[in-house]
Amino acid sequence: MDKQKKVFELSNYYPLAITIVFIIFLFQYTFSFMEAVFYDLRVRFDIVPQSSAQIVLVTQDEESDEFLAEQYPYTYSSHNIVLKKILEDKPRLINYFTRFQYPSLESEDEIADYES
Repeated sequence: MDKQKKVFELSNYYPLAITIVFIIFLFQYTFSFMEAVFYDLRVRFDIVPQSSAQIVLVTQDEESDEFLAEQYPYTYSSHNIVLKKILEDKPRLINYFTRFQYPSLESEDEIADYES
């Protein structure tokens, strides 16, 4: 009778070894620490397209009030000045979010000036 030699294949024990290391790791550190470490690694090494430096956000605030010499709500001519200034740089796209105010013509003189 031939005796067969038992051959230990280490590849069969890799899942067991990884599980034991993982369990030891879980008992050693708190979950919040591991979450922070793995989140930082994911953010640092994630493959994300770089943001473009060609995107510009323009807002109208207190400095705009001083520059335009008026306060919100701005007149149509003020919006026109801002848009002309932006268009000088020939942007590919403009998203212009504002709430235009309807002109309020109170007196008949203002209506006559507006019509002429």
